[in-house]
Amino acid sequence: MDSSLVIKNGTLLLPNEDLQQYDLLIENGRIREFSQSQAAQQQIEAAGKYVLPGLIDLHTHGICTVNLQTSTLLDYAQIEASFGTTTFYPTLFDIPMAMAEQMRRHRAETDELRLLPQVGGFRLESPYLVCTGAGLSKDLVHITPEITNLLFESGGGHIKIWDVSPELVGAPEVIELLSRQGIMCSIAHTHATTEHGQAAVAAGARLFTRLFDVFELPDDMGTGVYPHGLVDYLLIEDRVMCEIAAAMLLRVWRVSASMPLGTTLPS
Repeated sequence: MDSSLVIKNGTLLLPNEDLQQYDLLIENGRIREFSQSQAAQQQIEAAGKYVLPGLIDLHTHGICTVNLQTSTLLDYAQIEASFGTTTFYPTLFDIPMAMAEQMRRHRAETDELRLLPQVGGFRLESPYLVCTGAGLSKDLVHITPEITNLLFESGGGHIKIWDVSPELVGAPEVIELLSRQGIMCSIAHTHATTEHGQAAVAAGARLFTRLFDVFELPDDMGTGVYPHGLVDYLLIEDRVMCEIAAAMLLRVWRVSASMPLGTTLPS
């Protein structure tokens, strides 16, 4: 059976960032080539439309009227797809028992996620955090083998990202354990020192959750006129990717741009 597909006459975003009109040939689910004239049994007319890589939603608790606590992943995936998202990671923030039940339900409803290849896997933002941000303090717990095993087993091998505050007792050990299982650990919701961060990265942490959000400057202000701390280390640590909440930064920029020079933004 012919598994090729051509998206015809679309305006493609090319690797060099140019926008050009081409036909795009896809074979066996992978881009084969683009040129002025391609043919296949299956064709999609895209004249007047842009053809872009699918978006990846790495951190998402809910979208429109859909949430992970009461909705289905199918409803979630349909809304994500309407915005051009081809992969997303449903992000859970709740007490451990509730997260375990949510993961078991979503797995059962989707035949172990096989019915929704759009789902890249689960992301756990709680419970191993020292502060909540927009969450609830009841959702946070100390690191224990019992809770780690409960969540790991409830995820059925589908947990792909797990957030951890690196200053928690046992953080380096659990990060190393989860990293060996192929789970990306993310430094999150933290008051940690540079030393805590270095220990987490050495243990396997490779992501930082919402850079500049839900963190505090260290008590040790260091030397010179600018305090150095965990964020400075992460910005120069090549092994770590930093997640940024772009909408939050845009709001801060809009507010600050409208203020007189020298005005201090509220915390």
